[in-house]
Amino acid sequence: MRACDNRIGTASSNGEAYGYWVFVLGLIAGAVGIGLVLISDAASRERGAGVVLGAVSLVLPLVGPTI
Repeated sequence: MRACDNRIGTASSNGEAYGYWVFVLGLIAGAVGIGLVLISDAASRERGAGVVLGAVSLVLPLVGPTI
């Protein structure tokens, strides 16, 4: 909650702080997913995991602000 307060302002509810962290988690997961795709070999499990992680992380920055 303190990081959310420092960056955005005082949260009026726990849902706002939770939404902030969902948004941040989505950004981090997307970066990790892209990184896995870039450093892995073609047709490897790491690349597949990176694609899945990147796809799932696209939803989190959209869901975070709506919480």
